[in-house]
Amino acid sequence: MKSLLLATFRQALEEAHPYRLTLRALPKARPHLILAVGKGAAWMLKAALDRYGEVPYHLTLPKGQDALGLRAVFAGHPLPDGESLRAAQEVLELLKGLSPKARVLALVSGGGSALWCLPLGISLEAKRALTEALLKSGASIREINAVRKHLSQVKGGRLLKATQARLHVLLLADVPGDDPGVIASGPFHPDSSTYLEALAVLDRYGLAFPEARRVLEEGLRGRFPETLKPQDPALKRLSYRIVGRNLDLLKAAQGFLRRQGYRAVILSDRFGGEARALARFHAELVETLCAHGLPFKKPLFLLSGGEAQVQVRGKGRG
Repeated sequence: MKSLLLATFRQALEEAHPYRLTLRALPKARPHLILAVGKGAAWMLKAALDRYGEVPYHLTLPKGQDALGLRAVFAGHPLPDGESLRAAQEVLELLKGLSPKARVLALVSGGGSALWCLPLGISLEAKRALTEALLKSGASIREINAVRKHLSQVKGGRLLKATQARLHVLLLADVPGDDPGVIASGPFHPDSSTYLEALAVLDRYGLAFPEARRVLEEGLRGRFPETLKPQDPALKRLSYRIVGRNLDLLKAAQGFLRRQGYRAVILSDRFGGEARALARFHAELVETLCAHGLPFKKPLFLLSGGEAQVQVRGKGRG
């Protein structure tokens, strides 16, 4: 059984490999610039360069990751660092210098929120401390991103607003619901959250952070611009495609198991909530299935995906 589970896992990963997913989704027109960020960025960029040949690019990866021989900025993840600041500033300057006729291909995957970090109105140290507190608080990724977007010069569609170029974005979705505005905190996509909602998140989890609160309150009063909203005309210059999703990975695993002669059921690709509650749900489901054959009859494989939150206490890592 262990060998079957490992084989299923490996097959699903192979079918959902960033190189393969990106290569088949690339637009025909050769871009003038490629921006790649996230945990899948190196393979996504390699696919693009294999297709288009030499194109100017900027690649940002988590520290310690293999760059596949490509030139890269290695930045902090899940907490931003000085290299995150450098990477975001470089990308912002590249985009500002482009003409309306320029075509930019952006390759975005999970982790981009930390890897491109250019705080708005607060220090990097304050942003890092707040991010760490949010990650340990049990806040959802949407709540965390609502705060991060409103304390950033690049998130929440601000990179799109900073350039006149046309952008085509390929995304690897790592969040339940596959919302492009949530993946990497949506540097090119509209954001429905507000300064008021960001403040509410801090209140909900009892986070003081006076420096961040000051910026959010000043944004609420109009001193800082809001994030990109769905009606903004800048969106006419944006096209995008989600090339890989959690559901694709689950379907790949399901298909492999079925080819081996097993029944496999996908419960959901959108599980969320506290990790212990999710564990209890899955355990109770298996107990009921084994005892009564409900809601499914065994033997079968149960597949599920999503993103759990943890509330860290003491010195735990989460």
